[in-house]
Amino acid sequence: MFQGTSLLVLDQKGRLSMPARHREALAVLCEGKVTVTRHPDGCLVIYPTPVWERKREALARLPYSARAFVRYVLGSAVDLTPDRAGTYFNSR
Repeated sequence: MFQGTSLLVLDQKGRLSMPARHREALAVLCEGKVTVTRHPDGCLVIYPTPVWERKREALARLPYSARAFVRYVLGSAVDLTPDRAGTYFNSR
C-alpha cells in the first residue's frame, strides 16, 4: 500500500508529521494509528497498526535462529497515535 521514501522529521517536542499523501489513507485504514520500528538497514519502518499486528505474528513464528532479528524489530517497535492536526506522538 505504502512505498517509497519520505524524509520525516521530528519537531522539538518529538512529534512526527506524516506526509499528506499518506494521512488520509491511514485515517481510513486504521484511524491513523501506526507502529514504527527499526529496520536492520538503519532506517525506520512505519506500519498501519492492523498490518503491524500481522507482521508481529509472522515474526513470532520465525525460527529460533532469527531470535536476534526478532528482538531487534519487536524491541524497537513503538505505537503512535495522531493528534487532531495529524501529527504523531508516542502514545505510551
